Amino acid sequence: MSHFGTGESYRRDVLETSQWEDIHGRHKTEGYEYVKQIKEARTKRNNEDWVHKHHDDKDAVSKEDKVIVGDDSDSDFSDDDEEEIMKRMRAKRLAQLKEKKMKDKFGTLRQITRAEYVSEVAEASKKAPVVLHLYQDYVPECELMDRALRNLASKKKSTKFLRIKATNCIENFPDASLPCLIVYVEGSMRAKVEGLNRFGGKKMTVDDLEWNLAQMDAVETELEENPRIDHLVADAMEQAVRRDMDD
Repeated sequence: MSHFGTGESYRRDVLETSQWEDIHGRHKTEGYEYVKQIKEARTKRNNEDWVHKHHDDKDAVSKEDKVIVGDDSDSDFSDDDEEEIMKRMRAKRLAQLKEKKMKDKFGTLRQITRAEYVSEVAEASKKAPVVLHLYQDYVPECELMDRALRNLASKKKSTKFLRIKATNCIENFPDASLPCLIVYVEGSMRAKVEGLNRFGGKKMTVDDLEWNLAQMDAVETELEENPRIDHLVADAMEQAVRRDMDD
């Protein structure tokens, strides 16, 4: 660990972290994920040094002497190589954060008007995916969808989430088709989903919404499988049992 705040100046070991980095690393501050990688690399090097020092009893004393005087001639990488690797790791992470910041520019479910439809939906989807919710205040299922969309919007900030009263968007739009999601990607409509059935009905969760929107390329996801797979399997088994009983 360096002498943070002392004003002391010296060439820091490339695998050494500052007190400032240690603090943010412990608290998992965004942008300081590389600290963990540095510490893992340092542990690996220390373990390798230990193995090298104790590999042969005959060489133990001489290898310890080399470590004490800072002779790393036996290691796989020189100081310059390690320093270059760490510089690349930091530069790569900073570039990733910069890209993420540029993409993550939304984060809310925003109301629009019919006059804004072309610019906020069709045209805007050329730069970022757009999910539009057609709703009516008096339809309970629309409130369920709104709640899930708000939660997802706060997580998936690179996707634009919008809402518009259904009849303000399309005249005489039927309540029976609500809630309705319209997904635009790369300038064209990718999907139109009416009702909650696809998302798990009234028991829908944010994960259900995320998974299905990911299949439409509207959001990125780390979910590895449909979160409702267990329910689907259980339903299928129940239906099979009922058919057998009916037979």
